[in-house]
Amino acid sequence: MSGKTLIKDAILVTCDEAVDVPPRGDILVDGSSIAAVGSDVGDVDAEVIDGAGMIAIPGLIDSHRHIWQAPIRGTAVDLSFLQYLQTIHEVLVPLFEASDVGAGVRLGAAEALNAGITTTYDYCHVIQTPEEADAAVAALKESGARVVFGHGGRREGTSMPDWMVESELTHPPDVRRVRDEHFPANDGLVTMAMAIRGAEYSTLEVTRADVELARELDLPVTLHIGCGTFGPKYRAVERMGEAGLLDAGMNFVHCSMLADEEFELMAASGVRACFAPVQEMTQGNGPLGLGRLRAAGLRFGLGVDIVTATGGDLFTQMRCALAQERARLYDPMVLGGTDPPEVDYSSAEALNAITIDGAHVCGLEDRVGSLTPGKAADIVLLKQGLNLAPLTDPVASVVSAADISNVDTVFVDGKTVKRNGELVGVDLERLVSDAADTQLRLYEAAGWAEAGRFS
Repeated sequence: MSGKTLIKDAILVTCDEAVDVPPRGDILVDGSSIAAVGSDVGDVDAEVIDGAGMIAIPGLIDSHRHIWQAPIRGTAVDLSFLQYLQTIHEVLVPLFEASDVGAGVRLGAAEALNAGITTTYDYCHVIQTPEEADAAVAALKESGARVVFGHGGRREGTSMPDWMVESELTHPPDVRRVRDEHFPANDGLVTMAMAIRGAEYSTLEVTRADVELARELDLPVTLHIGCGTFGPKYRAVERMGEAGLLDAGMNFVHCSMLADEEFELMAASGVRACFAPVQEMTQGNGPLGLGRLRAAGLRFGLGVDIVTATGGDLFTQMRCALAQERARLYDPMVLGGTDPPEVDYSSAEALNAITIDGAHVCGLEDRVGSLTPGKAADIVLLKQGLNLAPLTDPVASVVSAADISNVDTVFVDGKTVKRNGELVGVDLERLVSDAADTQLRLYEAAGWAEAGRFS
């Protein structure tokens, strides 16, 4: 076999306006890259996949996720943001061991791939020891997913208040070893970043030290910001800007309670933004800042964030963001009796947030996010099913109604990781069993079994 794959006669949604293709056509994959997209890709020796009736879209991009939380899913659905911090980070995180981190990351990465998510920006803030860092990296590299691994966590032996409330402790120094041993270059399917706490969870002096360390190690930075009452209290974007700590390519997550001028400062500095709509609305982080961010000219991505409070797919996040932004646009009409506004947040823009714009937020726009010749072959084939058929507008249908059941085939870097609705080469029974063992151990150690929190 030539090492080429030809997807024939699929419905093409490229998420790249510069790629002029017919509504139906072929995608030629050569090794790890997309070689051609269109109606006539030539006579090639390739494995042929029948794409008839399938909708071909770019692999989905999750711009912010704590992959490690898979074993404790559902734990925080009825908790506020502050209760979440107290329950997950004060009670459970100190109980994690390296094997638990590995089990969580393996299951969480498989869950994302199953949902058509080929790229994830992983904010891994469960790490407390070098062994836990190594377990997380090993699990990610085994998964077959494309991941930006955000090294986070806390210094061993510290409490949640010491680490996340105006903390005076700098980033764990083991980040240097992880960079040297596991990520000597900025390439590969799994790359590295620093997941710092920033000026809402640590002092400005600590933030300065952490940003300068990231610059020294040539690592991108991600952080939480604009979270609930912390946003107006700390004015973190404004203070970081005044201190010269806003670097182009930084990934700022949530942004719910930032001031308009802070969005403008982010835009001027080249800082990028990610929303996690379900978490932000259900845990009290504040109203979605999407409209104000768009007004400042910023592109944005979307993230699942925490499966402890929401599902693990991006279709849900995309629809939640679309609904919230449309509600914001229509509120003046509904409440004031004004004429209805024209829709200025389209379904195509909504899909871009989890494809090409998400790739931009992750610093990977040159590699993924669209079905563009020369980019990595991260591709998802969606079967229509009863929820999408009969198809009228593929983009509008995907945005309004697609779910995990439609995800038939997934390629990452040209490799098939899901085919005919099933993950390839993954022992799901073992992944779930290991995660269940972790869950049981953690809950028992937390005293939750006796309290009826586990059954």
